[in-house]
Amino acid sequence: MVKRFLFGILAIIVSTTQVEAFKLVTGSEENIQPVVTFTPDEGGVTVTYEFSGALQVEDELFPGKYSLSIPGFGSNMTSGEPAWISHWDTFEIPYQQDASIELLSSTETTFSMHLSPAREPLEDSGIETYSVDNVAPITPFNGWLPASVISNDGVQVYRDRNILYVGLSLLIPELKYCLRKLTIPLLKS
Repeated sequence: MVKRFLFGILAIIVSTTQVEAFKLVTGSEENIQPVVTFTPDEGGVTVTYEFSGALQVEDELFPGKYSLSIPGFGSNMTSGEPAWISHWDTFEIPYQQDASIELLSSTETTFSMHLSPAREPLEDSGIETYSVDNVAPITPFNGWLPASVISNDGVQVYRDRNILYVGLSLLIPELKYCLRKLTIPLLKS
């Protein structure tokens, strides 16, 4: 019998003992380590991400634009798009079970800034660096990026184990980054 395995993402920024606002810091990532909690429940697992902030760094190539960083998270690397924050997790799925993901809840905060353009990976020659010649500015577009807060890259087999690949983006889908706006909504939790 094939059973469903529900993978839920519950992201909450506010801790139950202390209310703390999501903040942008400019010096160090020391105090912004996200807290991830796994809670098994009937038919699945709920994963809770708690974010206290992000490191904000002005782009050296594009003054007035900023990149954001959270420990353990990466950045979009698609040329011509904004460099939004993202993270991929992997989870082993029990044998003969399907998996689905669902965003259970979230909170958000909004900051006024322009995001830096995404940077494609450099060749591994050791001599190439990023410059205005090899980093494309954000291409004007209609619509919103990224497409979703959570992504399901499907179940893949690795060493005879079923692995579910789940992506999390910190920009919310309803108010995604738009080139014509200065407001950047970030998923706080």
